[in-house]
Amino acid sequence: MVQSQLLGAQGETQAAEFLKRQGFVLIARNVRKRFSEADLICLDGETIVLVEVKTRSTRFTDPLQAVTPQKLRRLNRSLHLLSAQYPNQNIRLDVVAVYWEPGREPLITHYPNII
Repeated sequence: MVQSQLLGAQGETQAAEFLKRQGFVLIARNVRKRFSEADLICLDGETIVLVEVKTRSTRFTDPLQAVTPQKLRRLNRSLHLLSAQYPNQNIRLDVVAVYWEPGREPLITHYPNII
């Protein structure tokens, strides 16, 4: 596994643990289907939450800038698939940023309902 992939996988684990501590229930992780994807799918009360995790080793880059228009299109497709799978549920998209500088504890920021 490449260093950036390893950092990303570790960041997803940190994000999942963070969300669990906030009361979220993890439903699925790393869901990949044609033209759609989800790092995490969680339940927040009655709401299904598709979570995009962005992990960075420095705080000099804004993780929300990594959610490009192309990435948003893919995430929107994922939201539509979730809507079809769970037709009577509220669904939203969150981003969790994990800043993890070498030798330090990760700093996690949750951005709920980004669209």
